[in-house]
Amino acid sequence: PGSVAVTRVEIDAAREFPDVMRKNNFWAAEADTLAASLAPSVRGDLARTQTDLLAQGYQREGELLIDSIARQKSEQRALHLEGGVQYAIVGVCDDECYDIDLVLRGPADSTVAEDVRPDDTPVLEFTAPATGRYRLETVMFSCRASSCAWGAQDRKSTRLNSSHSSVSRM
Repeated sequence: PGSVAVTRVEIDAAREFPDVMRKNNFWAAEADTLAASLAPSVRGDLARTQTDLLAQGYQREGELLIDSIARQKSEQRALHLEGGVQYAIVGVCDDECYDIDLVLRGPADSTVAEDVRPDDTPVLEFTAPATGRYRLETVMFSCRASSCAWGAQDRKSTRLNSSHSSVSRM
């Protein structure tokens, strides 16, 4: 049997909200721009959160962070961020995950931002205190499977003009 891809949509049965169909079509188009190898739920959730951040004045920055992590394990990635610039990082995980956390540590190894709430969509919004190398730790706190797929991307506020961030695996 083949696998089935599921995309989350908003329902407007009474057709009272014309923007719902346009939003669902936009999410589907955004999901199609992401790697086909991503779990369908990760693709859909990344597209949805990217749309929300675009509406808040953020633009794509850096490369897409994706992987799979065993439950109760973590992974770190290095990000190069510019001081004084406002960023947002939103993480998502697959349908087997129900708690993933993000912690961002700055060049001096202090915690700059963290989302350790018990949810599957952590959000970090912060202004980088200094230009330099930051560490983003992704913690797969709870996963029903032996490992869960996840994805994240950093976003830079369009309200300030600065250079790009870069990402590397640690």
